[in-house]
Amino acid sequence: NPTPPLLHLHGVPRPTVFAGLFPDSENDFRSLSAALDNLCRTDTSVELSPDSNITLGKGWRLGFLGTLHMEVFVQRLAQEYAAEVVLTPPSVTYRALLKKDGEGTVVEFNTAPDMPHPNTVHGYEEPIVRTTLITPAQHLCTLITLCMGRRGHQVEVSNLDEQRFLLVYDIPLAETMLDFYSQVKQVSSGYASCTFEPHGYQPVEL
Repeated sequence: NPTPPLLHLHGVPRPTVFAGLFPDSENDFRSLSAALDNLCRTDTSVELSPDSNITLGKGWRLGFLGTLHMEVFVQRLAQEYAAEVVLTPPSVTYRALLKKDGEGTVVEFNTAPDMPHPNTVHGYEEPIVRTTLITPAQHLCTLITLCMGRRGHQVEVSNLDEQRFLLVYDIPLAETMLDFYSQVKQVSSGYASCTFEPHGYQPVEL
């Protein structure tokens, strides 16, 4: 399947996608730990912290610059270290706006156990990406439907020429991580282009 381009990041790169990574067998924990240590030395944009799971045992929580970055990293583990791993579905970093001091305190979290209790929170926010598509005219309506189905907010629709249209949508990052890019290619028969850029946060109900 096609994979989306990396997000365009400004300033110091920060992870936008998080996933749990566990050895396929408990006996491989030490060798996988060494492999992760080596890879993270060559790719300092990866965030690494200990994690555990009732079913999967001891492992790590990893932060990546995007889903493509995650896929490449896991592929390197397999190719360079023959590591067999279990990767949990990716998640994004949400924000909780706390009530306690009235100063707009923000707590970030990317796992359910780290989510502040609803009684302490004014509201939640999710990251969005500005999504730019260029498509032949015959695929315009299908792509608009796709973006709206991913909770997209339309920013711009314009003609580039007689044959092509420019679409710009703000879409929650969580809605684009898994198959959005491949869906764009599928519904446009491969003719539409698609790029993403981080564009802040918006309120969300969790």
